[in-house]
Amino acid sequence: MKNSTCSEVLIVGAGPIGLSTAIMLTMQGTKCRIIDKDDRDPGKQYFSRALGLHARTLEIFADIGVIKDCMIKGRIINGLGFYFDGHKAASISFRHLPSGYPFMLSLPQCDTESILEQRLNQLGVFVTRSTELLDLNQNQDYVTATIKNASEQTIKENFAYVVGADGFHSKVRKLCAIPFDGAQYEESWLLAETYLSRDFPSDEANVIISNNSNLAVVPMPDGKIRVTGPDTSSKRDINDVDLSVFNAALKEMGTLENIEYREPEQVTRFRVHRRLARSYRKNRVFLVGDAAHVHSPGGGQGLNTGMLDAYNLAWRLSLATNAKASVNILDGYNTERRRAGEITVFGTDKALQLLNAANSPIKKSVRNLMLPLVLKSSYGDRLAANMSQIFTNYRHCFQQEEKDYFNCSLALGDPLPRVVPPIDVAGDPLNLRPNGKFTVIFFCSNLSQQSILRELKKLRGLPVVKAGLCRTAIVTQQPGVTINSKDELTISDTASYVHSAFGMNEAGFYIARPDSFINSRMKTEDIAFHAGNYFADLFGLPEKAQQSSSHKKAA
Repeated sequence: MKNSTCSEVLIVGAGPIGLSTAIMLTMQGTKCRIIDKDDRDPGKQYFSRALGLHARTLEIFADIGVIKDCMIKGRIINGLGFYFDGHKAASISFRHLPSGYPFMLSLPQCDTESILEQRLNQLGVFVTRSTELLDLNQNQDYVTATIKNASEQTIKENFAYVVGADGFHSKVRKLCAIPFDGAQYEESWLLAETYLSRDFPSDEANVIISNNSNLAVVPMPDGKIRVTGPDTSSKRDINDVDLSVFNAALKEMGTLENIEYREPEQVTRFRVHRRLARSYRKNRVFLVGDAAHVHSPGGGQGLNTGMLDAYNLAWRLSLATNAKASVNILDGYNTERRRAGEITVFGTDKALQLLNAANSPIKKSVRNLMLPLVLKSSYGDRLAANMSQIFTNYRHCFQQEEKDYFNCSLALGDPLPRVVPPIDVAGDPLNLRPNGKFTVIFFCSNLSQQSILRELKKLRGLPVVKAGLCRTAIVTQQPGVTINSKDELTISDTASYVHSAFGMNEAGFYIARPDSFINSRMKTEDIAFHAGNYFADLFGLPEKAQQSSSHKKAA
């Protein structure tokens, strides 16, 4: 058996979720190894189902340094149009999402993977391909993985943790004997891609609801379109599929008038499942992405949900692997992300049932009458926000404060809000996203500069700050307050935009985790004392002081 210090994380699967997990771990100083049984050239184009990157995923991509390359190759989709019986009945817009990326980016998975792998290589980590996981055995201290390499040699190696990012047929999940509860939908689906005679004249993706079928039409980069929908053909040979339903439905779209629809370049048939792993964790082994959840392709939620899995897990693994925090910090992953997966599987299933009402004349009539009205209401904006996953939260894991304790919509377990200027920022541009670190957002309010500097001195003395695991952002309403430090982000909020967004009208603090979710907050002038208690509890430090029970938090 190969010797190991057991400080390395093994990632099985080099799809977008596995690659992103590896990037996040590496950026946070954790050694990892990523393997894939496929020998595919990372630069080679292949036919993939994942296409749409939503706002939250794009924010994460900004954090890990790949957003520019994605934007260059991708195509911006500003909304979703709905066609009923040959006319456009409603649309929803992504333009008003509270994000720096208020749109969906159309980018084939093969391009996403290529960009992510290039980024990983820049960080000094390379995918080991043609390498298959055969077995896993774990004890209290490490996991022993049996691996067959490209030379057909079987070796055993020890790892601190293992991440299964190996898709629907996950070997990791099977080896851990984790049930994959759910079922397969009865109908199969078709996915086709083709070029049009001219560019698609819309910046929207479109859902076409007709008597014959329900199709999703998504503009792609380079003038392509992708068409996805239930397979109504009786033919089993994928090379002899009847695409007349596709052609008929596409002609119902007014935006495609006078456009020649060519025969598809590529066509594939696939089955859709709704399944959820009973647990996302078994001791030192974790599941992410399709290894943990699969569901209807409606809304393009698969890759995007998996990306939040990776974002939630990576910072926890990094802290636990490097012994910078108690291993108890890992417990929150399954609690938070399985609930999110459950919501996604349930929501996409209900959406699919609604759209596929064609077999029931009554249901179809109700759908065609009510759905356009609903989409034109405020629910349309909520649907756009839900698709983008901007408002994904972990409130269920936190004991919430008394009502109106904070005068804002934020709660523990929410993501950090996007604050829109005008505000003045000294030094770095305004960016409260932690990007791999904890962030203490210090609201000075009516504190004197002397008091501010005293609290800052105490904050700088906290072990987590000294270790480089936490940064500080100072928000002040008072003009003329100077910090004169490159270590803190200073925000002059004289117009109270930031204070209002965070519900702060007096001195206090917020603490955001490395994945940008709010874990603690309090109105107090003793910022360093209470923030220190939070970190002492989280990291298992002995100097934890007595803490108020009304502000308990979860990791």
